[in-house]
Amino acid sequence: MSEQQKKQSVALAAALLPENVKTGTNGNDLNLPLIVPKTGPLTQPIEPITEKIINGGFETAIFPPGWNLDGAGRVVGSFGQFTAPNGQFMGFISTGPGSLPDPSGRFVQSTTLSQPFQVTAGTLYTVKATYNFVSNEYPFWVNAAGDNPFKFNDTTDIRIKGPGGQTTQLSQLQVSGAFTPAQVSNQIVSVAGFSAGGDCPTCGWGYTGFKVVSFSWLAPSSGEASLLFEIGDVGDANFASGLLLDDVSVLQDPRSSCSRVERIWSAPARIRSSSSPAGPPRSTRSWSWRLGRRRAWPVPSSTPPTPT
Repeated sequence: MSEQQKKQSVALAAALLPENVKTGTNGNDLNLPLIVPKTGPLTQPIEPITEKIINGGFETAIFPPGWNLDGAGRVVGSFGQFTAPNGQFMGFISTGPGSLPDPSGRFVQSTTLSQPFQVTAGTLYTVKATYNFVSNEYPFWVNAAGDNPFKFNDTTDIRIKGPGGQTTQLSQLQVSGAFTPAQVSNQIVSVAGFSAGGDCPTCGWGYTGFKVVSFSWLAPSSGEASLLFEIGDVGDANFASGLLLDDVSVLQDPRSSCSRVERIWSAPARIRSSSSPAGPPRSTRSWSWRLGRRRAWPVPSSTPPTPT
């Protein structure tokens, strides 16, 4: 394109522009409005959620590193008809031979699997575990206790011990209420002192099947806490119980750490359900948590808390 043709093209383009768009002083450059890109506020990068548990899937094929075993236990790949829910291995603890006497008197003998981890006061931790409670006391021996409700009732607990020694019980299962008649196996097993199965009338053993427990725990102080799994023999030492474990985790959410903890009261919402009978709309109140380090408000009955 020649120079003359270029000038003609620019002139034609200028003639087609609206009146409020003027040509530049040189007659060629268009005097278009200045375009300024808009930018939003800079956002902070999201901090990663921190895993506090080491070897939570037992994929080292042994308890170390991380876990401390007091009593009878073993890392296994299968148990009767059960295999590890995730990966190749799972942990198992039992009340069989190798478990320890309980000086508190609560159990005849027991086994504890624990792992310490560091916590920060006012930080929220999410604890998860996949477990399967098994017992040779069910289905036959659980009904052989007569009038004594504490006999033949082996128990498993999941607890957290805080830095100050305070203990929070997160879950508990007992033979008397954990199983149903459909949850009985006669497969032969012999692991870490737990021996059961076979064709005899009393050889079956109860199981819950793998279940997931999940809960949140707010650290009351900073220091070393511990996650504990315990299985105990109640009333006798003849019929063992056990606990299979996998996918154990304690996750620290960095967004939960702030200057204080308070509950925020939101304005009542007016709603009417489409399935409700006709009538005035009902009020509902919703709550949300703001998590932090200082305190947690108690649950009020009908009025919002007043921050101090």
